[in-house]
Amino acid sequence: MEELATQAEAAATKRKQGRLYKITKQISGKFKSASTGPVKDKQGKLLTTEKEIEEM
Repeated sequence: MEELATQAEAAATKRKQGRLYKITKQISGKFKSASTGPVKDKQGKLLTTEKEIEEM
C-alpha cells in the first residue's frame, strides 16, 4: 500500500493522469487489469508494452 501511495504521488507530480487514475483504482480495490481492447497513442500507433502505455 505504501508503494502504491508513493507511485501515485510521483504520477501526480509528473502530471500522469492515466497512471494516477489506475493507482487510485488499485488502492480503492476497483481495479480491473484486463483492458477492453488495444491501446493506441494519439498518432494511432499500437502500444504493445505496459511501459509504453504508462508513458502515454
